[in-house]
Amino acid sequence: MECARISPLAALSAAMLAACSPATVTQSPSGSTGGTQGAGQSITVAIRPSSVELSAGSSVDFNASVFGTTEEGVTWRAVEPSGGVVDAGGHYTAPRTAGTYHVVAASEADPTASATATVVVQPASPGGASDPAPAISSFSATPSAITAGESATLSWSVSGATSITIDQGVGAVSGDSESVSPTTTTTYTLAASNSAGSVTAATTVTVTPSGSGSGGGGGGSGGVTQHGTGGTYAPSYVTVTGGGAMPSTSGAPNADACRGLSDARTCLNEAIASARSAGKPLVINSGSYTVSGQLDVATSLIGVDTGGGQPTITSTNGDDGLEASVIHLVENFTGWVYNLHLVGAGGDREYTTGITIGGVDGVTIKGNLVESPGGDDLNDLWQQRDSEPARNVLIDGNTLRGAHRCAISFNNQLDRWAIVNNVIDYQDSYVGPVDFEPWDPGVGHITNVEVSYNELLSPSAGDQYYWSVIAVDSGGFVNPGGNIYLTHNYGTWGVPFFYQSNPNWTNVVVTDNSEGDAPPG
Repeated sequence: MECARISPLAALSAAMLAACSPATVTQSPSGSTGGTQGAGQSITVAIRPSSVELSAGSSVDFNASVFGTTEEGVTWRAVEPSGGVVDAGGHYTAPRTAGTYHVVAASEADPTASATATVVVQPASPGGASDPAPAISSFSATPSAITAGESATLSWSVSGATSITIDQGVGAVSGDSESVSPTTTTTYTLAASNSAGSVTAATTVTVTPSGSGSGGGGGGSGGVTQHGTGGTYAPSYVTVTGGGAMPSTSGAPNADACRGLSDARTCLNEAIASARSAGKPLVINSGSYTVSGQLDVATSLIGVDTGGGQPTITSTNGDDGLEASVIHLVENFTGWVYNLHLVGAGGDREYTTGITIGGVDGVTIKGNLVESPGGDDLNDLWQQRDSEPARNVLIDGNTLRGAHRCAISFNNQLDRWAIVNNVIDYQDSYVGPVDFEPWDPGVGHITNVEVSYNELLSPSAGDQYYWSVIAVDSGGFVNPGGNIYLTHNYGTWGVPFFYQSNPNWTNVVVTDNSEGDAPPG
């Protein structure tokens, strides 16, 4: 049931279809911290020290060793939301609150292989350190979304901070509130720092286009349609930072010279390369941009409504090949694709995609409308032009529609993806809305993916390939995968929600998904 390489399979019987729609399906691993990488090759992780006592606010350096693979890298995380801060090198700073906390080191080669250290934090003694770290769990801003062109007062609550800064030209502020008057669609990042200037907590406020509605409603004069569900749910099971804070557009070049050309492909690719060289995003203002072939994206693309609605990039390329997608996020790309209307040339074309994602590490795709690609709306580049897996990808608040094969297709190597708050409108009845199918033997490997809080719209089955809304499929290939979380999705669908034919996946969790107008629970 591949989205990009369909192979005939026998039709399911009615009894098999009935078994494809349980309320909850959970397949759990044995509980070992070890993972596997290839046949018979076990990966384990050791952490030192494995337990430690610290005074409140003090620090320790953890070290980790990875066995069973030549890839020695690990990712670090503090388990509890208010359980201190650990950086990419394993340097851990304890919280100001006494308690027992945990730090995890996970293998980059196989994130299912990990080790956990226990940290016991003792209360601070009187007269002790006077530079407390901000309590991350208490840092939030209200409102979390405001409208461009309107003044608003941001209010926040954060304990332990000695200073607050706001980007987008506001700078350092005092007290617990600040008035802002944003003029363009952007994101404010609020950062809490200690007296040494170390940023130890952050939160964001999204500035939506002027005149936009909520939850998919239409915009007013000079506005754009609000894409995605309008929800602000965060992933619950997979830690994904994506491209980090939205890049500032201050001083960034724009693509205005490419607007209105009969073929803007060369112009836009040159503008992307120039912005990349300058270390800036490329601003794409309102207007129409027509391209005859794929854009190779190596820097953030930030769409800005300058009064003419959401900028639109339309591909006229009707070919079926590797250069026929609208945009391709190239290997090593890190950043954002934001607020763009991407239109493919339609038709039935196996290899074309709205957005193809290469060997990236840290990408946010947000607020876009992607439609009529011919193949998949969004694809992790199963063609493998790029050598590295696609890691740490956040797909949030987009509308994906008009796909002939899949709205989202996972066919290659990927780890740590979160798909949240999107409207996935799939009406073709050919393959399916979301398909997990690592097809390349020995290479395809999919781990740590969450699909949650999306509105999924799909018709009844139209042919033998379309069996469910979300599928973990083999298509004749049995590559392993695991840690897949499908939760709190809703909408309307005419087939069972979930189907799994690949037997080699572990910890596939399917829970709290139901038809309706809002997330269940």
